Amino acid sequence: GTVVFAGEQIQDASVHRICHLGISRTFQLPSVFDSQTALANVLAGAQFGGGAGWWTSLRASGAVVDSARAELDFVGLGDRSAALAGPMPVFDKKRLMIASALATHPKMLFLDEPFEGIDAVASRQIKDLLQSYVSRGGTIFLTSHILEIVERLSTHIGVIVKGRLVAQGTMAEIRS
Repeated sequence: GTVVFAGEQIQDASVHRICHLGISRTFQLPSVFDSQTALANVLAGAQFGGGAGWWTSLRASGAVVDSARAELDFVGLGDRSAALAGPMPVFDKKRLMIASALATHPKMLFLDEPFEGIDAVASRQIKDLLQSYVSRGGTIFLTSHILEIVERLSTHIGVIVKGRLVAQGTMAEIRS
């Protein structure tokens, strides 16, 4: 099949081409640079998503650092910017991945099972964070099995079974 985003087929595009078009993502399992600080992790996202050549990424400008710090603040990790990512709990690593993804300034943020492996309180906090992102103009594409949260976050839902789209619409339409 084909995947089209912003009028361009992207199914065979490189990761950084997709990112530079405006798509960023997080992973189900925490994927951070364990030996780096929270700020360094988010700077990696900001630099990668900047769209410039690798040689310009060797040094972060003040604006890039400010943007990375703003995303750490947004996800609630501003006070942990100097902490190493490796020892962070899963919930903090998930927020760190979201901050790194947001630092690319995506048009669409893909989140793979962001509520897995965390308790109900942390899930609510991630849900609230994502609602804040949407309220500031962001668009999310979410995979989740937690229908209560999906219903609260989504205006349009697709149900995929064994790789096939079997239903789409609002939650009320899907339930009927």
